[in-house]
Amino acid sequence: MKQTLKVLCAALICLNSLALKAQTTIELQPDKGQQRLSAIVNGVAVRAYYTTETWNVSISPTTFLFLAENGYLDYSDVKGNATLRIGGKDVPAMTLVLKTLRVGNMIMRDMPAALIRTQSAPMLIGPSAFSEYGSVEQDGDLLKIGYDNAPEIADAVKDPVDSLKLLAQSLLEDEKYSESADVFAQLDKDGYLNMFTSCQYCLTLALADRYEENIARSKKWLEKYSGLSAVSDFWIYDSMGNSAFALEDWNAADSYYAKAFQTQCDLYNTSEESIANGEFHDETLGKTLFMRSKAQGKLKNLRRSEHWCLLAARLGYAPAVEFCEKYGIK
Repeated sequence: MKQTLKVLCAALICLNSLALKAQTTIELQPDKGQQRLSAIVNGVAVRAYYTTETWNVSISPTTFLFLAENGYLDYSDVKGNATLRIGGKDVPAMTLVLKTLRVGNMIMRDMPAALIRTQSAPMLIGPSAFSEYGSVEQDGDLLKIGYDNAPEIADAVKDPVDSLKLLAQSLLEDEKYSESADVFAQLDKDGYLNMFTSCQYCLTLALADRYEENIARSKKWLEKYSGLSAVSDFWIYDSMGNSAFALEDWNAADSYYAKAFQTQCDLYNTSEESIANGEFHDETLGKTLFMRSKAQGKLKNLRRSEHWCLLAARLGYAPAVEFCEKYGIK
Protein backbone atom coordinates (compact mmCIF):
# COMPACT_ATOMS: atom_id res chain seq x y z
CA MET A 1 0.00 0.00 0.00
CA LYS A 2 2.78 2.41 0.98
CA GLN A 3 4.63 1.58 -2.22
CA THR A 4 1.51 2.35 -4.23
CA LEU A 5 1.12 5.70 -2.48
CA LYS A 6 4.78 6.55 -3.18
CA VAL A 7 4.30 5.81 -6.86
CA LEU A 8 1.10 7.86 -6.90
CA CYS A 9 2.77 10.79 -5.14
CA ALA A 10 5.72 10.64 -7.51
CA ALA A 11 3.35 10.64 -10.45
CA LEU A 12 1.45 13.65 -9.06
CA ILE A 13 4.70 15.54 -8.48
CA CYS A 14 5.75 14.76 -12.04
CA LEU A 15 2.41 15.90 -13.44
CA ASN A 16 2.54 19.08 -11.38
CA SER A 17 6.03 19.82 -12.68
CA LEU A 18 4.85 19.29 -16.25
CA ALA A 19 1.86 21.57 -15.66
CA LEU A 20 4.11 24.33 -14.39
CA LYS A 21 6.21 24.02 -17.52
CA ALA A 22 3.29 23.54 -19.94
CA GLN A 23 3.64 25.42 -23.18
CA THR A 24 2.11 25.92 -26.57
CA THR A 25 4.15 26.49 -29.72
CA ILE A 26 3.34 28.94 -32.51
CA GLU A 27 5.03 28.63 -35.89
CA LEU A 28 6.52 31.74 -37.50
CA GLN A 29 6.69 31.87 -41.29
CA PRO A 30 9.55 33.84 -42.95
CA ASP A 31 8.02 36.52 -45.17
CA LYS A 32 10.22 39.10 -46.90
CA GLY A 33 12.48 39.64 -43.92
CA GLN A 34 9.62 39.51 -41.42
CA GLN A 35 8.04 36.71 -39.42
CA ARG A 36 4.39 36.02 -40.19
CA LEU A 37 2.06 34.07 -37.97
CA SER A 38 -1.49 32.79 -38.20
CA ALA A 39 -3.99 35.20 -36.61
CA ILE A 40 -7.77 35.28 -36.57
CA VAL A 41 -9.57 38.39 -35.26
CA ASN A 42 -13.19 37.87 -34.24
CA GLY A 43 -13.36 34.89 -36.58
CA VAL A 44 -11.60 36.49 -39.58
CA ALA A 45 -8.09 35.64 -40.75
CA VAL A 46 -5.77 38.67 -40.76
CA ARG A 47 -2.20 38.81 -42.04
CA ALA A 48 -0.09 39.35 -38.93
CA TYR A 49 3.61 39.66 -38.15
CA TYR A 50 5.51 39.00 -34.94
CA THR A 51 7.86 41.74 -33.80
CA THR A 52 9.48 42.80 -30.54
CA GLU A 53 9.03 46.46 -31.52
CA THR A 54 5.31 46.86 -30.97
CA TRP A 55 2.96 47.26 -28.06
CA ASN A 56 0.78 44.20 -27.45
CA VAL A 57 -1.18 44.16 -30.72
CA SER A 58 -1.44 46.95 -33.29
CA ILE A 59 -3.48 47.17 -36.49
CA SER A 60 -3.49 49.48 -39.48
CA PRO A 61 -6.39 51.82 -40.35
CA THR A 62 -7.10 49.80 -43.50
CA THR A 63 -7.44 46.59 -41.50
CA PHE A 64 -9.66 48.28 -38.92
CA LEU A 65 -11.99 49.79 -41.51
CA PHE A 66 -12.15 46.55 -43.47
CA LEU A 67 -13.18 44.61 -40.37
CA ALA A 68 -15.50 47.32 -39.03
CA GLU A 69 -17.40 47.88 -42.25
CA ASN A 70 -17.99 44.16 -42.60
CA GLY A 71 -19.30 43.74 -39.06
CA TYR A 72 -16.28 42.01 -37.48
CA LEU A 73 -15.32 45.05 -35.41
CA ASP A 74 -17.49 47.82 -34.05
CA TYR A 75 -16.59 51.49 -33.91
CA SER A 76 -17.59 51.34 -30.22
CA ASP A 77 -14.62 48.98 -29.71
CA VAL A 78 -12.39 52.06 -29.94
CA LYS A 79 -11.84 53.26 -26.37
CA GLY A 80 -9.80 56.46 -26.69
CA ASN A 81 -6.50 58.11 -27.61
CA ALA A 82 -3.08 57.20 -26.28
CA THR A 83 0.62 57.79 -26.87
CA LEU A 84 2.56 54.54 -26.99
CA ARG A 85 6.30 54.00 -26.70
CA ILE A 86 7.22 51.82 -29.68
CA GLY A 87 10.74 51.24 -31.00
CA GLY A 88 12.06 54.04 -28.81
CA LYS A 89 9.58 56.57 -30.21
CA ASP A 90 6.33 58.12 -28.97
CA VAL A 91 3.57 57.04 -31.35
CA PRO A 92 0.04 58.52 -31.27
CA ALA A 93 -2.62 55.82 -31.40
CA MET A 94 -6.20 54.93 -30.59
CA THR A 95 -6.84 52.09 -28.17
CA LEU A 96 -9.41 49.39 -28.76
CA VAL A 97 -10.33 45.93 -27.55
CA LEU A 98 -10.43 42.83 -29.76
CA LYS A 99 -13.14 40.50 -28.51
CA THR A 100 -11.19 37.43 -29.62
CA LEU A 101 -7.72 36.98 -31.05
CA ARG A 102 -6.66 33.50 -32.04
CA VAL A 103 -2.95 32.96 -32.64
CA GLY A 104 -2.03 29.40 -33.51
CA ASN A 105 -4.31 27.36 -31.27
CA MET A 106 -4.45 30.00 -28.50
CA ILE A 107 -7.63 32.01 -28.06
CA MET A 108 -7.21 35.30 -26.18
CA ARG A 109 -10.29 37.29 -25.24
CA ASP A 110 -10.71 41.06 -24.72
CA MET A 111 -7.21 41.69 -26.07
CA PRO A 112 -6.06 45.34 -25.73
CA ALA A 113 -4.87 46.65 -29.09
CA ALA A 114 -3.82 49.88 -30.77
CA LEU A 115 -4.97 51.45 -34.01
CA ILE A 116 -1.94 53.27 -35.44
CA ARG A 117 -2.62 55.68 -38.28
CA THR A 118 0.87 55.45 -39.77
CA GLN A 119 1.08 51.64 -39.69
CA SER A 120 1.09 49.90 -43.08
CA ALA A 121 1.37 46.27 -41.91
CA PRO A 122 -2.14 44.79 -41.41
CA MET A 123 -1.37 43.58 -37.88
CA LEU A 124 1.67 43.46 -35.61
CA ILE A 125 1.82 41.24 -32.53
CA GLY A 126 4.45 41.67 -29.82
CA PRO A 127 5.57 39.40 -26.97
CA SER A 128 3.55 41.45 -24.45
CA ALA A 129 0.37 40.04 -26.04
CA PHE A 130 1.25 36.68 -24.47
CA SER A 131 2.76 37.93 -21.19
CA GLU A 132 -0.49 37.37 -19.28
CA TYR A 133 0.01 33.65 -19.69
CA GLY A 134 3.68 33.36 -18.76
CA SER A 135 7.04 33.39 -20.48
CA VAL A 136 7.67 34.03 -24.19
CA GLU A 137 10.70 32.49 -25.89
CA GLN A 138 11.62 32.59 -29.56
CA ASP A 139 13.55 29.64 -30.92
CA GLY A 140 14.24 30.28 -34.59
CA ASP A 141 10.92 30.06 -36.40
CA LEU A 142 9.09 28.86 -33.30
CA LEU A 143 7.48 30.98 -30.62
CA LYS A 144 7.16 29.11 -27.34
CA ILE A 145 4.63 30.33 -24.80
CA GLY A 146 5.40 28.75 -21.44
CA TYR A 147 2.32 29.37 -19.34
CA ASP A 148 1.35 29.29 -15.69
CA ASN A 149 -2.08 30.77 -16.43
CA ALA A 150 -3.29 28.40 -19.15
CA PRO A 151 -4.82 30.10 -22.21
CA GLU A 152 -7.98 28.90 -23.88
CA ILE A 153 -7.07 26.31 -26.50
CA ALA A 154 -9.17 26.14 -29.65
CA ASP A 155 -11.19 23.00 -30.25
CA ALA A 156 -11.26 21.38 -33.64
CA VAL A 157 -13.88 22.93 -35.92
CA LYS A 158 -16.70 20.47 -36.37
CA ASP A 159 -19.01 22.30 -38.77
CA PRO A 160 -17.97 21.35 -42.35
CA VAL A 161 -18.76 24.82 -43.73
CA ASP A 162 -16.73 26.54 -41.00
CA SER A 163 -13.94 24.05 -41.66
CA LEU A 164 -13.91 24.99 -45.35
CA LYS A 165 -13.92 28.71 -44.56
CA LEU A 166 -10.97 28.30 -42.20
CA LEU A 167 -9.21 26.16 -44.79
CA ALA A 168 -9.67 28.83 -47.46
CA GLN A 169 -8.34 31.52 -45.12
CA SER A 170 -5.47 29.34 -43.96
CA LEU A 171 -4.41 28.64 -47.55
CA LEU A 172 -4.67 32.36 -48.26
CA GLU A 173 -2.42 33.16 -45.29
CA ASP A 174 0.09 30.57 -46.54
CA GLU A 175 0.07 32.25 -49.97
CA LYS A 176 -1.40 29.15 -51.63
CA TYR A 177 -3.66 31.43 -53.59
CA SER A 178 -4.96 29.13 -56.29
CA GLU A 179 -5.85 26.38 -53.78
CA SER A 180 -7.58 28.97 -51.59
CA ALA A 181 -9.55 30.28 -54.57
CA ASP A 182 -10.75 26.76 -55.35
CA VAL A 183 -12.09 26.34 -51.81
CA PHE A 184 -13.78 29.75 -51.99
CA ALA A 185 -15.29 28.71 -55.34
CA GLN A 186 -16.87 25.64 -53.74
CA LEU A 187 -18.27 27.73 -50.88
CA ASP A 188 -19.59 30.26 -53.39
CA LYS A 189 -21.25 27.55 -55.48
CA ASP A 190 -23.04 26.26 -52.37
CA GLY A 191 -24.13 29.78 -51.37
CA TYR A 192 -22.05 30.07 -48.20
CA LEU A 193 -20.17 33.30 -48.92
CA ASN A 194 -21.22 36.66 -47.46
CA MET A 195 -20.08 40.10 -48.60
CA PHE A 196 -16.78 39.87 -46.75
CA THR A 197 -15.80 36.32 -47.73
CA SER A 198 -17.00 36.92 -51.28
CA CYS A 199 -14.66 39.93 -51.44
CA GLN A 200 -11.85 37.70 -50.16
CA TYR A 201 -12.64 35.26 -52.97
CA CYS A 202 -12.30 38.01 -55.58
CA LEU A 203 -8.99 39.25 -54.18
CA THR A 204 -7.65 35.70 -53.96
CA LEU A 205 -8.36 35.14 -57.67
CA ALA A 206 -6.19 38.15 -58.50
CA LEU A 207 -3.41 36.95 -56.20
CA ALA A 208 -3.59 33.55 -57.93
CA ASP A 209 -2.98 35.29 -61.31
CA ARG A 210 -6.45 34.20 -62.44
CA TYR A 211 -7.11 37.64 -63.87
CA GLU A 212 -10.10 37.01 -66.13
CA GLU A 213 -11.85 35.17 -63.29
CA ASN A 214 -11.08 38.03 -60.91
CA ILE A 215 -12.64 40.63 -63.18
CA ALA A 216 -15.72 38.52 -63.94
CA ARG A 217 -16.31 37.60 -60.29
CA SER A 218 -15.62 41.16 -59.11
CA LYS A 219 -18.24 42.55 -61.50
CA LYS A 220 -20.80 40.20 -59.95
CA TRP A 221 -19.68 41.31 -56.49
CA LEU A 222 -20.17 44.96 -57.42
CA GLU A 223 -23.65 44.27 -58.79
CA LYS A 224 -24.64 42.80 -55.42
CA TYR A 225 -22.64 44.74 -52.82
CA SER A 226 -21.37 48.02 -54.32
CA GLY A 227 -21.92 50.94 -51.95
CA LEU A 228 -22.33 48.80 -48.83
CA SER A 229 -18.67 48.87 -47.80
CA ALA A 230 -16.34 51.59 -49.09
CA VAL A 231 -13.25 49.67 -47.98
CA SER A 232 -14.36 46.52 -49.79
CA ASP A 233 -15.26 48.59 -52.87
CA PHE A 234 -11.74 50.01 -52.89
CA TRP A 235 -10.07 46.60 -52.73
CA ILE A 236 -12.33 45.20 -55.43
CA TYR A 237 -11.59 48.06 -57.85
CA ASP A 238 -7.89 47.92 -57.01
CA SER A 239 -7.71 44.17 -57.71
CA MET A 240 -9.60 44.65 -60.98
CA GLY A 241 -7.10 47.33 -61.96
CA ASN A 242 -4.20 44.99 -61.21
CA SER A 243 -5.83 42.20 -63.24
CA ALA A 244 -6.53 44.47 -66.20
CA PHE A 245 -2.94 45.76 -66.02
CA ALA A 246 -1.61 42.18 -66.06
CA LEU A 247 -3.80 41.50 -69.10
CA GLU A 248 -2.34 44.64 -70.75
CA ASP A 249 -5.74 46.31 -71.00
CA TRP A 250 -4.38 49.71 -70.05
CA ASN A 251 -7.64 51.66 -70.51
CA ALA A 252 -9.57 49.28 -68.29
CA ALA A 253 -6.79 49.31 -65.69
CA ASP A 254 -6.81 53.12 -65.59
CA SER A 255 -10.60 53.14 -65.23
CA TYR A 256 -10.58 50.68 -62.32
CA TYR A 257 -7.74 52.51 -60.56
CA ALA A 258 -9.69 55.78 -61.00
CA LYS A 259 -12.71 54.24 -59.25
CA ALA A 260 -10.51 52.87 -56.48
CA PHE A 261 -8.97 56.32 -55.99
CA GLN A 262 -12.34 58.09 -55.85
CA THR A 263 -13.70 55.51 -53.41
CA GLN A 264 -10.78 56.04 -51.05
CA CYS A 265 -11.03 59.84 -51.35
CA ASP A 266 -14.72 59.71 -50.43
CA LEU A 267 -13.99 57.39 -47.52
CA TYR A 268 -11.31 59.63 -46.00
CA ASN A 269 -12.87 62.91 -47.14
CA THR A 270 -9.76 63.92 -49.06
CA SER A 271 -8.94 65.06 -52.59
CA GLU A 272 -6.18 65.39 -55.18
CA GLU A 273 -5.50 68.89 -53.89
CA SER A 274 -5.14 67.75 -50.27
CA ILE A 275 -2.80 64.95 -51.33
CA ALA A 276 -0.72 67.29 -53.50
CA ASN A 277 -0.38 69.62 -50.50
CA GLY A 278 0.86 66.77 -48.32
CA GLU A 279 -2.22 66.84 -46.08
CA PHE A 280 -3.01 63.14 -46.41
CA HIS A 281 -0.79 60.02 -46.34
CA ASP A 282 -1.76 56.48 -47.25
CA GLU A 283 0.81 54.07 -48.73
CA THR A 284 -1.90 51.66 -49.88
CA LEU A 285 -3.56 54.34 -51.97
CA GLY A 286 -0.09 55.45 -53.07
CA LYS A 287 0.52 52.02 -54.56
CA THR A 288 -2.78 52.23 -56.46
CA LEU A 289 -1.84 55.62 -57.92
CA PHE A 290 1.64 54.41 -58.84
CA MET A 291 0.03 51.57 -60.80
CA ARG A 292 -2.28 54.11 -62.44
CA SER A 293 0.78 56.13 -63.35
CA LYS A 294 2.21 53.04 -65.06
CA ALA A 295 -1.05 52.46 -66.96
CA GLN A 296 -1.01 56.07 -68.18
CA GLY A 297 2.60 55.58 -69.24
CA LYS A 298 1.58 52.56 -71.31
CA LEU A 299 -1.09 54.75 -72.93
CA LYS A 300 1.63 57.32 -73.77
CA ASN A 301 -0.04 59.95 -71.58
CA LEU A 302 3.24 61.02 -70.03
CA ARG A 303 1.95 64.19 -68.35
CA ARG A 304 -0.84 62.27 -66.60
CA SER A 305 1.61 59.51 -65.77
CA GLU A 306 3.90 61.99 -64.00
CA HIS A 307 0.89 63.54 -62.24
CA TRP A 308 -0.22 60.25 -60.66
CA CYS A 309 3.34 59.24 -59.85
CA LEU A 310 3.87 62.51 -57.98
CA LEU A 311 0.64 62.04 -56.00
CA ALA A 312 1.71 58.49 -55.16
CA ALA A 313 4.95 59.92 -53.79
CA ARG A 314 3.06 62.54 -51.81
CA LEU A 315 1.08 59.69 -50.24
CA GLY A 316 4.34 58.17 -49.01
CA TYR A 317 4.64 55.18 -51.36
CA ALA A 318 8.41 54.53 -51.41
CA PRO A 319 8.79 53.20 -55.01
CA ALA A 320 7.00 56.34 -56.28
CA VAL A 321 9.23 58.57 -54.16
CA GLU A 322 12.35 56.88 -55.57
CA PHE A 323 11.03 57.11 -59.15
CA CYS A 324 10.25 60.83 -58.83
CA GLU A 325 13.67 61.54 -57.35
CA LYS A 326 15.43 59.50 -60.01
CA TYR A 327 13.69 61.23 -62.94
CA GLY A 328 13.28 64.68 -61.40
CA ILE A 329 9.48 64.67 -61.33
CA LYS A 330 8.27 67.63 -59.23
